[in-house]
Amino acid sequence: MPHLKKSGMLVNDKTITSNIKKYRSQTDFSQSDMADALGLKERSSYAYIETGKTRILNRHLQKIADTLKVSVLHLLIGDLADRFDDESGLLEDPSYDNNDGGVGYMVNKYHERTGEIAKLNEDLQAKEKKIADLKSEIEKLNYFNNLLLKENKELKASLQSDSPKEEE
Repeated sequence: MPHLKKSGMLVNDKTITSNIKKYRSQTDFSQSDMADALGLKERSSYAYIETGKTRILNRHLQKIADTLKVSVLHLLIGDLADRFDDESGLLEDPSYDNNDGGVGYMVNKYHERTGEIAKLNEDLQAKEKKIADLKSEIEKLNYFNNLLLKENKELKASLQSDSPKEEE
């Protein structure tokens, strides 16, 4: 488990649940409100997340962050996220346990991965648009192909009716 050497704090589910409670308490959201936001049927299902009785799913972590209007990074490492430089994607104090496996390292990797995911999402959207354009082009070609087939059939029928029939 990653260890934050300078503070003695461990980054684990307990840290995350503590941060979730902290940020929720700074809002007007009740546990019932949070359960509704996550699509959970009962408040107790959300309470289990906050108490650590239920593991937090990645999709819930993002929804919790969105609902509380904080970053996932804030839920993971709390106020240390405020020391994160959005422009460079690095902790402002790189000496803060930035070795492999440390929180600084994790924060920097998180930002790196977030950028990669954003780029992949952009690429995906571009490819989905290309697919939609190609499908539209295929529909047009099929339409014209059907018109040509119909015209060809009519032309054949016309040629057959215009040709002199052999007398017997």
